[in-house]
Amino acid sequence: MFRNDSKTRNGKLFFRYAIASTISMLTAGVYTLVDGFFVGWGAGDTGLAAINVAFPLSLLIVACGEMIGTGGAVTIALARGRGNHRAADRIFGNMLLLLIPAELSLILLLPWLDPILIAAGAAPELLPAARTYVQITAGGGFFMMATVCLTAAMRNDGAPRLAMGIMVAGLAANIVLDYLFVLVFHGGVAGSAWATILAQMICFLLAVCYFISGRSHFRINRTMFRLQSKLMCRIVTAGIPSFGVQISVAAVIFLHNRQTLLYGGVAAVAAYAIISYVESTILMLQQGIGTGIQPLVSYLQGAGEKERRNSIARLGLVTAILIGIAGTLLSAGGSGIIPPLFNAGTETLRFAERGLLISAAVYPFLGLQKVSESYFQAIGRPGTASLLVYLDCFALLPISLLLLPHLFGTDGIWAAMPVSKLGMALLTLLFWLQSRNRERLQKIQNPPPFRADRTLLLPSARGIVRGEINL
Repeated sequence: MFRNDSKTRNGKLFFRYAIASTISMLTAGVYTLVDGFFVGWGAGDTGLAAINVAFPLSLLIVACGEMIGTGGAVTIALARGRGNHRAADRIFGNMLLLLIPAELSLILLLPWLDPILIAAGAAPELLPAARTYVQITAGGGFFMMATVCLTAAMRNDGAPRLAMGIMVAGLAANIVLDYLFVLVFHGGVAGSAWATILAQMICFLLAVCYFISGRSHFRINRTMFRLQSKLMCRIVTAGIPSFGVQISVAAVIFLHNRQTLLYGGVAAVAAYAIISYVESTILMLQQGIGTGIQPLVSYLQGAGEKERRNSIARLGLVTAILIGIAGTLLSAGGSGIIPPLFNAGTETLRFAERGLLISAAVYPFLGLQKVSESYFQAIGRPGTASLLVYLDCFALLPISLLLLPHLFGTDGIWAAMPVSKLGMALLTLLFWLQSRNRERLQKIQNPPPFRADRTLLLPSARGIVRGEINL
């Protein structure tokens, strides 16, 4: 009986990378959930609201790390797919050099912190705790950004499971430190910030150990750290969509905080903190699928293996949408169970239960969009990926958040994301159709030359993973 071995290999590679990446991203999402849980019990609704107001600025740190890390990872994978390993080494070195100006830029924002937080919706009673949280996380931002970069490089170096292990170890450290700093030492929001930074320092040190241990396929030497402005521009250009992904999350929280404060007060802001923890957890699962397919899609794009690239992409889309359906069931079914876990007050409970129920429809559309953003970025089309990211958070979502609450009150706030994501899903499907038609036309105009079967080499920390390509 005929069996398509190529499909079997694609599936194995997909699950090998996607599962490890998804667990890593979920771990990053659970960081926020853990912080919210301990702050809810240690500082109440005010602490929850303060950390949610401060969170968009902390996401700016992650956004810089994602831009540099994912931009570097895409560029490295494309270079390796073309067989240019020396260029991949130089890209890695320049990716790390970019962390220095990124951290300096974050520090330069601190003098204007209060006006920024007030604009983000910080009521007077929330401002001191929110300010402290951002000051601590920005001061240790280098470790947060470096961890993102190094784990992204590890996934593209054939070590997705090791990257996952580092993230899980960091989460375990964060839970222990949160418990100690928030509940035992009564550090409140500041204790939660210190727990996050120290956990990221642990992740950073573990990742550094991988690269200096000799297990990496990068040739670590002085020449790879020579500053090359062209390489840096390529990294940043490739990483702009990833920066937008994180900034879009920050924009979502920023806009929701302002509208919830306006229409429901501090209790509604605290309720949205709970809703955003659920959203971020499901989003990280879906984003993990997109991050997981990136090394494979970029490598196959560089190697010219478009059929296998498309197969991997389809697996990613289907998986992310199925996760979205599960997220819808979780949010709607758990609307009465999840809010009490955060020790929320009576009014906060009422807002959170309603918000979880109404916003539940967003997740399948979110899965389609997030994997599509990663795919177009991975094949070297950052413009298309950026349009999907920035059009949503700076056009459709703000319009929805301005109009719907005016008509439906706080219910309109919870419905804004499903409405905007439905519009983005339609645009995303249009881009996929356009991309498929473009490739069909190119195939007709430029038929591929005959080539004998060859072997695709994917780097692995334990050796070389070989998968024959049937042409």
